[in-house]
Amino acid sequence: MKTNKSHELSKRLAAICEMVPEGSSVLDVGCDHAFVPIELILSERAVHAIAMDVADGPLKSAAANIRAYGLEGIIEVRKSDGLENYEIGEADTLIISGMGGLLIGSILSKFQDKTSSFVRLILEPQREFGAVRKCLRGLCLEITDEQMIEEDGKFYPVICAKPVEDQAVTPYGPGLPQRMCDEYGPVLLDKKDRVLRRYLLRQKEIYNGILTSLKCTERKNSRIPEIKAGIEDIESAITYIDS
Repeated sequence: MKTNKSHELSKRLAAICEMVPEGSSVLDVGCDHAFVPIELILSERAVHAIAMDVADGPLKSAAANIRAYGLEGIIEVRKSDGLENYEIGEADTLIISGMGGLLIGSILSKFQDKTSSFVRLILEPQREFGAVRKCLRGLCLEITDEQMIEEDGKFYPVICAKPVEDQAVTPYGPGLPQRMCDEYGPVLLDKKDRVLRRYLLRQKEIYNGILTSLKCTERKNSRIPEIKAGIEDIESAITYIDS
């Protein structure tokens, strides 16, 4: 049902949609205005979608947008706290975007049986990126693809993962320490992604600023070794990308 009636997505939302293969059935947790499910249906990447949110305001907005595109019978709006009101088998692709990494991790961990039932998970944290990747490893979910998006001066990773059959995810990544793969993304590092490199340079500048501020204080600050270690990891990642 391809149609010319569509809407322009942000770069990060477009990147999420691009990771969804044609013919998918999608669950969008924290759907906000439901722009992602709408785009997935209009582009024929999805044949059915469930748009869920915990708040009434976003759900009303989502329902209005779905009606405007005539997709009431294809996209279902449902109130839910995380995956609470989702039943296993209703979708093969889980999308969670626009939240902090700690919140995304808590949703995945709270509903482990449901989390592991999806064929693929597409996650876009706004912050605490490393927490998401560490959570995925702990839940035996393997990262299969990543893209770093730069938009309006901010950086967003889009992470695609899947369950592994042997229930054991060995440390993965391009031979760098696991903490660095968790923080910066094993696939992004392996791709030597140039947007990731720009993100790392920005983070190094921020860390150096923090370090300078801490050194200016009269008393010894316990965070200085931590910040220095972070800068060293960033420099190692940049060196790897440039190699």
